[in-house]
Amino acid sequence: MNKFEKVVQTDFEKQKGANVQIIGDEGSALLNVWADIIDNDDPRFFVTLNNDNELLIVNVDTSEFKLPDISFSDDRTYCYLKFNKCQVHIKLEGEGVVIDVWDMTDPTEEEVINSTYSYWSELYELVEE
Repeated sequence: MNKFEKVVQTDFEKQKGANVQIIGDEGSALLNVWADIIDNDDPRFFVTLNNDNELLIVNVDTSEFKLPDISFSDDRTYCYLKFNKCQVHIKLEGEGVVIDVWDMTDPTEEEVINSTYSYWSELYELVEE
């Protein structure tokens, strides 16, 4: 069964977020989720695999630049990273991983800003390269 194993928060001058380790039936992968203000004119969320392969990039407001609050579902197949008004949801499924960035400005009108899906075979292949 695929599950989230551990999380290490990253607190750098121009990047704040977390490294989320996934342990699966066929290997492991490290997802890096962070808010980045390296380019002050273009703040964004990055989700990468092993600090290398970009899976998702979303432009956000500079107010999102903070350490996220992190929580998991009881069975550790969902991980939630809450920054300011945006949240990154990572869901482990049988065939792969769903990554969504949600705008939570108005909780009555939550909306997905961007989303991506990666198959396990793709994630593990990228890890091996």
